[in-house]
Amino acid sequence: MNRQKSGYLKIPTRKIGSGAKIFGNGCSIGSNVVIQGSYIWNNVTVEDGCEIRNAVVCDGVKVSAGSIVQAGVVLSFKVVVGRDFVVPAYSKGSLLQQPMEEDSDEENLLSGVDLQMESKLVLGHNVPHRKLEGILSYIWQVCDEGWKHSVAPIPKDKLAEIIDDDDTEDESVVTPSGDANRSINNDVNGLYDFEIEVDGTFLRAVEENIVADLAVLEINSLRLSYNMESAHCAGAIFYSMMKLAADTPHSSAIDLYKNAASIITRWKGLLGFYVKQSDEQIEVISRLEEMCQESAQELGPLFAHIIRFMYEEENDILQEVAILRWADEKAGADESDKVYLKQCEPFITWLKETSDDEDD
Repeated sequence: MNRQKSGYLKIPTRKIGSGAKIFGNGCSIGSNVVIQGSYIWNNVTVEDGCEIRNAVVCDGVKVSAGSIVQAGVVLSFKVVVGRDFVVPAYSKGSLLQQPMEEDSDEENLLSGVDLQMESKLVLGHNVPHRKLEGILSYIWQVCDEGWKHSVAPIPKDKLAEIIDDDDTEDESVVTPSGDANRSINNDVNGLYDFEIEVDGTFLRAVEENIVADLAVLEINSLRLSYNMESAHCAGAIFYSMMKLAADTPHSSAIDLYKNAASIITRWKGLLGFYVKQSDEQIEVISRLEEMCQESAQELGPLFAHIIRFMYEEENDILQEVAILRWADEKAGADESDKVYLKQCEPFITWLKETSDDEDD
């Protein structure tokens, strides 16, 4: 992945400081532009008079003249920001519409629903929309705590709040059960939204044949935005991979296995980035187990074959330690929950024997 680290570029009427972080290839930067503390990926267009501070701007984004991208913003692939538009701090711009909770009001979504907003956020791929052409881009609702997970420096007011909280925090205070339940619900909703975004990112990477390194950068941006662990990323990516395999036409279990093997081989660089620890590998095994339970007739019989395929040396996604740990944890489960453990017994026995031989 070719990236150019920016120093002070001596270009008249452009202020691009050493804090600009990273510039990709094929970028077009206009006059009177300020870019600070930001990651600018490939083929990005920034027109005259724009300001971008402490933001992540992904491949193919166009920032039209006079626009301001405030701190903490993430602009996803091919988003187009209209003229003189201010992208709110810590928000996300995406071609995907933000998933909405059932009890949310439509006006909470800062998107094309509002006619004035429609006139300012634009474009994509030749689909007419009023006077504009293209797929509408959406600004996602700003999370109250988005500042915690962005590339921007911590705002002064938030830093003061943190210091005050540290000074006054009483560790003996017990959180009310209602607050705890709300926190759990928020975590579940956040994971659901995160997995939708990862799935959309992965499918775009497949359709556009994006290299794995660039997909990693996009998913890392999502990871920061949602405050997720590597295991969450691994599980979400693997789920999207297997979903794509199942959605790809096939007429037999062998065809489905070939689909899965082909996708794993093509995208092992992406998945492999997030499965460097045993816990992350066990998350992948668990997600496969869940999918096999949901599709017991079609995907279920392939569980052991897919596990072994990911273990093979040329793929090197799953390590022996993680597989044996998963097997040990499953050994104490109810019999009804051991279906796929039993399916893997010959392979697990072979792993144990191989391990014993190496020890000897």
